[in-house]
Parts: sequence; C-alpha cells; structure tokens
Amino acid sequence: MSGTVATDGEALQVLVIDEPRAHDVFASEPDRAFADPGTYDAALLHMTDTQYLAQRAPELFTGMTRWTADNAADRKIDYVMHTGDLIQSWIRLNGTDDAARREFALAHDAMSTLTNAGVPFGVLPGNHDNKWNVAGRLVPGMHDENNALFNEYFGPHEFDSRPWWGGSVAPDDNFAHFDLVELADAEFLMLSIGFNPPEHVLRWAEDVLDRYPDRNVVIGAHYYLDDDGRLRMSGFGDTGSAGQQIWNRLVVPYESVVMVLSGHVDGQTTVTDRPIPGTDRRVVEMLADYQGFLVDGERRADFQRLLQFDLDGGRVAVDTHSPALDSFAVEDYDPQRRYGADDGEFVAPVQLRGDLPRAVMAGS
Repeated sequence: MSGTVATDGEALQVLVIDEPRAHDVFASEPDRAFADPGTYDAALLHMTDTQYLAQRAPELFTGMTRWTADNAADRKIDYVMHTGDLIQSWIRLNGTDDAARREFALAHDAMSTLTNAGVPFGVLPGNHDNKWNVAGRLVPGMHDENNALFNEYFGPHEFDSRPWWGGSVAPDDNFAHFDLVELADAEFLMLSIGFNPPEHVLRWAEDVLDRYPDRNVVIGAHYYLDDDGRLRMSGFGDTGSAGQQIWNRLVVPYESVVMVLSGHVDGQTTVTDRPIPGTDRRVVEMLADYQGFLVDGERRADFQRLLQFDLDGGRVAVDTHSPALDSFAVEDYDPQRRYGADDGEFVAPVQLRGDLPRAVMAGS
C-alpha cells in the first residue's frame, strides 16, 4: 500500500488489517514449468538419494547443485535439504572403505558448490551413509562407529561456522542437526534426522522443538513415508524408530511442524490430510526419491524438487525437475509407470504459523 497523509505535526496512528490471499497465484494444472518468481515469496529445494550418482555419475550430482547455485537468486531458493543416501557404498558388506571414501569425497565436492555460492543447506545420513553389519542392520550400541565416516566428511565441523547453523545432536556428530533460516522474513527451523534415529536423538529433537516454539518447522528424515503414503515402524535394536515414531514424537505434539520431507523409498507420494486427533491441523508429508528412475536404461535420473511458497496464501507449488534433462516429466522415467504429471507437479496447502510475523510480496 502507498499513500500521502497530511498532518499538523501530531503523532499519526495507523491500523492495517490484512487477510490471507483468497485467490490461488499458482497454475491449477501441470504446465511443465516452474512458478513465476513474482508469484511466490521464497523457495526450498529438496534433493535425496543421490547414491547412484555419487557412485556412477558424479557430474550429474554436481550438476544438480550447480543448477541450484546458479538459480538461487532468480528462483528465491533460501535453503536446500538433502534427506540422505548421499552415497551408495557404505552399507553391509557391499562397500569397502576405499569406495565409500571416494563417493563421500565426490558428494562433498558436489555439495560444496552450494557452500561456495553461499546457499544454506543441510544433509543427513541415510542407510547407505552409515555402516551396516552382515545381518543388514545398524550395529546396536555402535552409533558413533556407524556414523563415523559420514561425520568425517559432513560432520559439525563443516557447518558450525555458517550463519544459519543451529546445532547438532553432539559436538562431533551430525547424524541430526538443525538450521535457523528465514523464508521471506518468515522464521523457519530446518530439522534433519538420519536413518532410524535412536532414542537419544529423538529426545534431543524434542528438546530442540521445545526451545524454538515460535518457528515454522520443516523436518527432513531419510525414511519416513512409504510410496503408498503409509508410516512404518522398524525395529533395529537400539535404533528402533522410523516414520510412525517420528510422527508420534515430533509431528503430532508440536504445532510448529508444518512439513516433513523424506526419501529412502523409490517413488513419490504426498499426504496432506493425515488426521491429528482433536485438531483440524494438517501437515504436508512428501516422499520424493528418484534413485530407481531410469535414463537410457541406467540409474542416472537427477530429478530434484523446488518447493515455492506463497506464504500469505498458505500454499506451496511443487515442481520436480532434472537439470541434466531439462525436464519436468519425471513420470516418463519411472520404469514402473506409476505416476501422472500431477504427482510431480502440484500445489498443496500448507498451514504456516499464523501468529508469526512475515513479509509478503509487494503488490500481491
């Protein structure tokens, strides 16, 4: 708003009452294009399960982060969340120390593109990023050993000097951490939790959410949703929690949580209507994992998602895009042919904290 008011020197009191935007600024049908940056306030980029790229095509991994860095200003990308399985070869007996170190170094180089461009980001370890034993389970009682190599390349020492850094579960353990960022002056807490968090990690996460009740929270978890939208429990000794427990412990009790992003399970699905007893609150839950999608018969799909927020309208426009293919048609690369265009490109309602101050687009 703008206007001119003449006064005689007396103090002027102005009351401005604003309502949420009533109309949708985003396209109602898939249009194979990102939203116009003039129609949204800020964006979050979600990438996950880059394991086969780190192993076989690191130039595609770097291409994803290069595209993100190059487009961060124009596309208003304020944060990047990688939800795990950065690499392939640190799991069970498939992996060797040399192969894992090679892939971790390549993944580190790819993510450093964001570091060098000043784009805030967070990572977490998937099951391919921490050492499993011969039985296909994380070794009970060996959390530090399981995650030692991940922490060598992506530990707190890599992030703790950055202005958005909030803290990690332990001074030398980045299995779980949080970042404090702003999306168009709306305050967010990005909470990253590794694969099957043990009890001490869940208690730490609860403490973080207790300490920051006045921020919108996006949780990144490696394994949270299955491709049918269901939450699962899994029991791995002292690391016995997965999607259902994250929902029970971190989502339902905390009204500040507005979204959960995940990978691990090949496919894509979105849930926006899971009921929370005694409330009409809804949380956006998204799985977006393209590790099994094929390009010329090979696992070389470099799709990632741009989440474009209309804060005043309470909506997020999601576009799934491959920088190498310059394609939004992610469903064309699924060998199982499970999806339509509207599974990779859609608009979802998001219930942001109405009591928090935020800037909105001029003229909207």
